[in-house]
Amino acid sequence: MHPCPSLLKKKLAKRLQAPHVPSAKLHGDLKNTYKIKLHDEHETPAWLDSVLSKAVHINPYKRYESLSEFVYDLRHPNTEFLSQTRPPLAERHPVLFWKGVSAVLAVMVLVLVFARFGVKTH
Repeated sequence: MHPCPSLLKKKLAKRLQAPHVPSAKLHGDLKNTYKIKLHDEHETPAWLDSVLSKAVHINPYKRYESLSEFVYDLRHPNTEFLSQTRPPLAERHPVLFWKGVSAVLAVMVLVLVFARFGVKTH
């Protein structure tokens, strides 16, 4: 038996019980969109999240054209979805990303200041 139906049932049941995702866990353009956000542990494969996101896409022209396409992608992961990787660090942890960028820039500024006005020992 393929594990997808049981994973799908668990995820959909969880979503129906708690349909709202805390806004702090959402990212990107959120206007008029429905987001399925997985935990960082990735207990559900990313391709399954992509299949579900496509199935409930806000734009009807970007959804599956038929139920059979949806079911097929659940049973045979689409290569388009399998090739997807984790989102970049800037999307997963934006605060951590910008703290890191700021630290690197601060070090660069200090190096440039000392290079220009270096300490003289005369």
